[in-house]
Amino acid sequence: MSVTCILFGLGIRFNAALSGLEGLPRTDRVDVDFTLGALPPHSGTLAQARGRTPYVSTLETDEGHVELFATRLPGSKDFRLDYDDGTVVVIESDGRRVWADWPATRTADDVATYLLGPVMGLVLRLRGVLCLHASAVAIDGRSIAFVGVSGAGKSTLVAAMGRAGYPVLSDDLVPIRDGGLQFEVIASRPRLRLWPRSADAIYGPAHALPRIAPASEKRMVDLTAQGNGVPSDLPLGGAYFLGRRESALASARFGDLDARSAVMAMIADAFASRYLDRELRAREFDLACRLARQMTLRRLTAPDDLSSLPRLCDAIAADVRTVRHARAA
Repeated sequence: MSVTCILFGLGIRFNAALSGLEGLPRTDRVDVDFTLGALPPHSGTLAQARGRTPYVSTLETDEGHVELFATRLPGSKDFRLDYDDGTVVVIESDGRRVWADWPATRTADDVATYLLGPVMGLVLRLRGVLCLHASAVAIDGRSIAFVGVSGAGKSTLVAAMGRAGYPVLSDDLVPIRDGGLQFEVIASRPRLRLWPRSADAIYGPAHALPRIAPASEKRMVDLTAQGNGVPSDLPLGGAYFLGRRESALASARFGDLDARSAVMAMIADAFASRYLDRELRAREFDLACRLARQMTLRRLTAPDDLSSLPRLCDAIAADVRTVRHARAA
């Protein structure tokens, strides 16, 4: 049975049910069509793909490091993504159709980790949407993004912020809509993915939370069940760029970040940058420059101590308000 829902501001149709779609608004609009369990005739084979110039990278996913081998298909210029677990995804060059197939050793729930994360990141980028490798919450009616590499603690931080009463807008992937005079964060799925240690510290015993997929240790947190509500798109008010957490740090350390450094960080760690052609890269750079000029940019170094999370949330909210009042004066 097909499912059509709103995800990242787009109408997405899946030809079969997929874990992670529960609670999303339904729609009749179809912007992107996913075909699960089959590949298009022009997808070729992995052996053929390896004969072309590839993009090879290692992704930090919910199951650890996963190698991705990606190529552009001849003629169509569509993308073929080969994951090291045997999952294959083909994406049309305009981001309108996606096919995915996987071996019998995997399940649709396992593959959902790719499809609703990095694959949707590439789809959005092909459609001209800048996607930060970040998480975002709402503070006083504006979205605040937390940007950082894998392991910086973005998901743990926004989970704690949500627990403290600040609505979570998106986790790990933050799409930015260009409204001309202002930018908006496109709200995402109302759920989080946490390692057991973080889930235990924030929500209680991790074993009470379901796994995000049978083969993953990460836990899924349904934010609607936690009182977060259905997130809505909000103007982007600022971004905090996370450094590595420091075990010897007693309290959070804040500082201004210059626009040049922010632009380089956004471009370097944006989703799917390596796949973009020259025109899309130029558009992305222009968008990042405009973003950096219009929003508050801050550095944040946090203690590597889960017991300090409530104090960290209070400190971030206070810093947001202090900076906002100072700039309005």
